[in-house]
Amino acid sequence: MITVKTESGLLSHQAGQIRRSFLPGRTIVSHIENCENQLEIGHQELKMESLRKPVQMLKEERQRLAPRHVLSIIFAFMFVVVFRSTNAAVARPQQTVAAANANDVSEELEPSQVSLKKSRVYVFVDKTGFGHQHGIEGRLKSGHVTLGAVESAGEFVFDMTSFDGDSDAARRYVGLEGSTDLSTRRQVNDNMKGATILNVAQYPTATFAIKSATLLDKKSRTGAALYEFAGGFTLRGKQRPLKFEAEVETKDQLLHIRGRFNVLQTEYGITPFRKAFGTIGVADQLTIHGDLWVAPEKSEPTP
Repeated sequence: MITVKTESGLLSHQAGQIRRSFLPGRTIVSHIENCENQLEIGHQELKMESLRKPVQMLKEERQRLAPRHVLSIIFAFMFVVVFRSTNAAVARPQQTVAAANANDVSEELEPSQVSLKKSRVYVFVDKTGFGHQHGIEGRLKSGHVTLGAVESAGEFVFDMTSFDGDSDAARRYVGLEGSTDLSTRRQVNDNMKGATILNVAQYPTATFAIKSATLLDKKSRTGAALYEFAGGFTLRGKQRPLKFEAEVETKDQLLHIRGRFNVLQTEYGITPFRKAFGTIGVADQLTIHGDLWVAPEKSEPTP
């Protein structure tokens, strides 16, 4: 028995007759041609008259299916293109939703507690000579503040091990353009966290002990309430007095506190990074931006 798989089913030759039995599958014209050639050879070499009819029917089947085979390829190609386009269109919103879920920063906070998930610290590092400007992003390890307090107003503890050089978010926040490749970022982080700069192995945290956070009788440029924060900032085991202003506004049922202050690295026992005989380096002064979210006290007036 000779069996040929076609689009419409199986062509079976047995006892000089052809019958069809349905079997789903692709039309493969080459298979028909192969079987046709085999039967043709048998007809010619064996002079088997009974093979004449199967040969003729296979030729007719191939001719009938050839145009449909081309159309099948075209339709299959169109289906693949449409299917992939549809999947891509559907996948993008799913990824967006997944990213939004990943950035879900809901958390249970006590009154005056800093949100560790939402809060960030950004540092602008200026250059000297042929050096490069940098943006640094960091997180807090813990924190709380009571606005309006004139004594023991709170504390911010910075997680120095989390500080990350030249992330896109950090560069945008401090006003720098462009992106930094991963290799350069790795070098920046290694230098920044090493023993000669932050020395995070020995000093994994920095602390701002807030003595007071008093409301000022003026507004920020955006019309938000202004508070003066005063206390002591400790970096690499050395504490220096610190005072700065920060604007406070209510958003999403939290207090959004934004302020900045400058420090000199040399005042905290840090020698600013230099190389190439000092022709490439960073400036002594750092500008530190706080972008913090805090749960309000129940008795606190809403700014």
